[in-house]
Amino acid sequence: MFTPPTHDTAPARADDSFDADAAVAAIRGVDWPGDAVVLKDRPDGTVLRRTLLGRDLIFKSEPVSSAYRRLQVRVGLSRGRRTWDGARWLIAQGVDAARPLALLDGRSGERRVECLVLEALPGVTLLQHLGDEPDSQRTLDIADAVGRNIATMFLAGRFNRDHKPSNMIVDPSEPRVSIIDTVAIRPIAPGFEPLERMLAPLILEPSALGAPDSWGFVERAAHSAAREILRPSAGVSPETYAERLLGRVRRRVANHTGAPPRHESIN
Repeated sequence: MFTPPTHDTAPARADDSFDADAAVAAIRGVDWPGDAVVLKDRPDGTVLRRTLLGRDLIFKSEPVSSAYRRLQVRVGLSRGRRTWDGARWLIAQGVDAARPLALLDGRSGERRVECLVLEALPGVTLLQHLGDEPDSQRTLDIADAVGRNIATMFLAGRFNRDHKPSNMIVDPSEPRVSIIDTVAIRPIAPGFEPLERMLAPLILEPSALGAPDSWGFVERAAHSAAREILRPSAGVSPETYAERLLGRVRRRVANHTGAPPRHESIN
């Protein structure tokens, strides 16, 4: 397990709303992991959730254990830095994302770690929501919100290469979706590919985990995105654009699973 750095810690980045120096001192006083909730623990990093300084926070700690990792940190290309930059870019475009508060570099025990501190968001992942409420009106509204987010990224020249439901949080009180893993925000290539690469994981991840078929959700999101992307003078209707896009998504899903998704709409 990798825990936040408790000594030799320096903030590499800090949000104006967050006292990074106070956080460094508070982290030093915690016997980690303590009462933190372990959200993920893998050989390449650990994600913990804990209240600190009166705020509900996420701590993503990763080892800086090789010359390559040290070089990434030095030149600003570490996972923490790319996640920071991706979230900041999304928020600037009006796409909801978990706000990064501090990026810390220091030592946890004998190991050097980089720790990204983010705000913790209320709600459940979109993956869980699709399993709990596959056909509700609220799910239709959430699909529209996902489509708008996709269109906003696309029109601003980037896409999310890891746009899967487990990387999104559904707001508990309104149909809003926040992206919580922003490390894979990339420039787009021309054509439909960036859009299909954001839509296909919305069905591939649930189906891989045995969740209910989410094709209707993807269909609704695609039509929402098309309405945002196309101007009235585009020469093609949003409906036609969405159906062309969905045809490509079906082929991408079939290439991954061996069979196209069932064509069932929740509109």
